[in-house]
Amino acid sequence: MKDTDAGWRELFTLFINCYDVHEVCCDGIKYRQILFDGTAEGEAFTGKILPGGVDTQIEYPDGTGSLSARYMLEGTDRAGNFCHMYIDNRAGLGEDLTEPHCFSDSKELAFLKDAALRGRMIQDDKGLRIVISVFSELSASV
Repeated sequence: MKDTDAGWRELFTLFINCYDVHEVCCDGIKYRQILFDGTAEGEAFTGKILPGGVDTQIEYPDGTGSLSARYMLEGTDRAGNFCHMYIDNRAGLGEDLTEPHCFSDSKELAFLKDAALRGRMIQDDKGLRIVISVFSELSASV
């Protein structure tokens, strides 16, 4: 697993493919649903985002707002076992850092449900990526 900032260790990267957007505006507030799929790659987990991933966004007239993305993945854990994962990832609209909550049926990934996690959104010529990292006191002291 790659080191990121002090104390944070990269678990996997999500490569997001947005394929549809639905939006309604009411009293100047925009409500958006962005449908997506994609893949995940990393030492902790490798797999794909199953159909039905959705990022629900609320944007207020002043540009502030929130997002909440929920999605299921299937793939293999770091031991090579087939597994599923559910991710609920939240952030303020326009922010790069997210607060993911991950749950898996993998014994290898059971620690995720109680771990301090963060996501870092990166938008560049490679598309949208979200790097999921875990905080570890051990890696902070190295």
